[in-house]
Amino acid sequence: MMLKDFEAAIFDLDGTVFDSMNVWKNVDLRFFNRHSLFLTDDYFDNIMHKTLTDSAKYTIERYALNMTTEEVVNEWTHLAKEEFENNVVPKKGIIDYLKKIRKKGVKTSIATANEKDIFITTLKKFDMHTLFDDIVTLSEVGSDKSSPIIYLKCIAKYNIMPQNTLVFEDLPKNLKTAKKAGFVTVGVLDNEDYLSHISKYSDIIIRDFTEI
Repeated sequence: MMLKDFEAAIFDLDGTVFDSMNVWKNVDLRFFNRHSLFLTDDYFDNIMHKTLTDSAKYTIERYALNMTTEEVVNEWTHLAKEEFENNVVPKKGIIDYLKKIRKKGVKTSIATANEKDIFITTLKKFDMHTLFDDIVTLSEVGSDKSSPIIYLKCIAKYNIMPQNTLVFEDLPKNLKTAKKAGFVTVGVLDNEDYLSHISKYSDIIIRDFTEI
């Protein structure tokens, strides 16, 4: 498929739509400090691909927290909303890119592990909420991004095939999932350390949306 021929585009949120990868690291730091917990190097990697609920369950079990899953999720949600509203900006060039492809009739979706109420205010703040036809979350599909279900959900009602759809992701594991399912993958290089890994699963690599 030529890049100009695609019918749909699916975007991850953190590190792709927004420069927001530090949001969850900041949330973790604030949460761990509040509860006098020790944040280990592997913690963020272990929860990176999980839903908020699954991450909360993992955290409670790992650190023997005397909290319910709901309490942890609610606290994280509050902290994340603060971070999104105060410290997050759109990825360079994405607003113009979205406007350009939507003029051509391309269907646009967000596929994210975040819950909508965390970031919807920020989308509206930058007048981006009208630039997406759909927002699909992992909690809605009941699966993480090791499965392509979330990507397939984004295009199902439009009867668009994966091979006619771009998937923009910044994490190698998610790009691998999308590529194996037949999508055309665009690696968004948010971290130079990921270049060699992203290259394996990306049909195209960009650093921001001025490059596409």
